[in-house]
Amino acid sequence: AAALIVADSEGRWSPGHLDALDRLGMLLREDLVGIEGAEATLDVLHGRLLPHSISITSGVEQGPSSFLYKVLEERAGNCVGLTSLYVALGERLGLPLKAVALPRHVFLRWDDGETVFDVELTDRGRLRTHDELGGVAPRVLSKKGLVSVVHTNRASMWLDSPVLSDESRLPNALDHASEALAYDPRNEEAHLVRARALIRLGDLTGATASAERALELAPLDADAPLTMAEVLALAGRFDDALTWLDRADATSPGEASGVLTRLRCLAGLGRHEEVVASATGFLETQEHRGVRHARLRALVSLGGSGWEEELGRLATRVPERWTLSMGVAEL
Repeated sequence: AAALIVADSEGRWSPGHLDALDRLGMLLREDLVGIEGAEATLDVLHGRLLPHSISITSGVEQGPSSFLYKVLEERAGNCVGLTSLYVALGERLGLPLKAVALPRHVFLRWDDGETVFDVELTDRGRLRTHDELGGVAPRVLSKKGLVSVVHTNRASMWLDSPVLSDESRLPNALDHASEALAYDPRNEEAHLVRARALIRLGDLTGATASAERALELAPLDADAPLTMAEVLALAGRFDDALTWLDRADATSPGEASGVLTRLRCLAGLGRHEEVVASATGFLETQEHRGVRHARLRALVSLGGSGWEEELGRLATRVPERWTLSMGVAEL
């Protein structure tokens, strides 16, 4: 628990957090007197821990709810924060609770050697089914593995922050990704976050190495081939990138990041009619500014007057002044 709090608190460490865990442990020890059976035991924990705990899966609040110190203060958390809380208390209570990782998700497992089942803490403690794994083998996390996940979560937060500059975001993202890999070199998500940060820094060699390692560790995760395709596209290896995109589409079709990379590759190969067709098909299902820009560029490359209609549509749908000026400047 101490390692988890230090990993995620970034200066907010307080002995009071461990005291709060100790108090919770004492209360639960009293609650569990006379309780037998795995599910009955977990029901007691849920009754004490989940009434005020909510799953926050998007927006600015996603980060704090991942942190054990924040979960202790607010009794609210996402999959990482809630699982950290249960594992930390399970250690105090002698319960066989483990954290289990899937790509971009963590859940709880009870495993006493005879009884084994998985629990979705972000859904009021619902028991998970095998079908929810989607054919991906979950990874049981050691203590170091869970701390690694916390660092990965921090790295992703820094990388995807919409309000911070690259000068502050990227070094912090790389630092946390490196810490994550120091705790668990097999953490494929940490390799992917590192690759994405290196892409933005222009280090395509380092990004390629990180993406390749992620592919070795998680061959069925669509994010790994998507990241590799992005690296190859930026390096001008468009045909190779398209091969990886086809592989990603086989497991997770229609990802916006993959569509953008595909459009970049097709444009780089001079296949502008395919850019228009692919972008049009995607825009029929959802609006995306980047895809619409790619369609506009392809129409300009093909000649004719179609780009004028598209530029007008772009200005209407996304009326920010910079959008229109960007389109005119490119033309």
